[in-house]
Amino acid sequence: MCGRFTLALDAQAIKELLKAEKWDGNEEYSPSYNIAPGQLPPVLLREGKRVLRNMEWGIPGNQYFNKSGSGGKAIINIRKETLRDRHTFTKIFESRRCVVPATGYYEWKNRTHPYYFKPQSGKLMLFAGLWFTANYLPGRADHCFFSIITCAAAKEINEIHDRMPVIIPDSKLDQWLKVDKTPPITAMEIIGKNIKKLDFHPVGTMVNQVKNDSSANIEPIQQFQQPDLF
Repeated sequence: MCGRFTLALDAQAIKELLKAEKWDGNEEYSPSYNIAPGQLPPVLLREGKRVLRNMEWGIPGNQYFNKSGSGGKAIINIRKETLRDRHTFTKIFESRRCVVPATGYYEWKNRTHPYYFKPQSGKLMLFAGLWFTANYLPGRADHCFFSIITCAAAKEINEIHDRMPVIIPDSKLDQWLKVDKTPPITAMEIIGKNIKKLDFHPVGTMVNQVKNDSSANIEPIQQFQQPDLF
């Protein structure tokens, strides 16, 4: 899964790198080294042109089950392997694909040791995602949510964690976002295999606390050692 990521660039740099013509809510954005579910990072979609919009990470559970009311665990990740096996996801996959920009992400080895993953080249990774509107939530009809699509981890990453975000190649970005021109079968081919090369290293456990949001989170540490019992 992907449960934390970073976006440590200023607003202008993000707009320029993504060639976004509009950003709804850019004045509310600030760089972060610890983006967690429930927060509102920018998400890229296409509405005739590339548009950035701040969205809440985690689709309310009742949206998935197509029910009204509150409750239900938020869906922060959607598995690529079952993406088209579930009716709700199939409909959204056809019409509401998006990209989540990130400068890196975290995974925990054995659920205890955090590692930081970042691109070997380029400043951004483009996570494949789906977005939703909460039409059934009173007073939040315009509020948007997103979830990140995940896949089996690449061989070199699997020793840390068996899942990773699906990363859209820069060259396929518009094709992925153009839901009116790119059919689902082609979109599935785009996310068929991650080709982005990543570097990774162990980091300190301060990232475990969402309140800790500084560049210290991504500083490398020595490999975790088993405690000396003697």
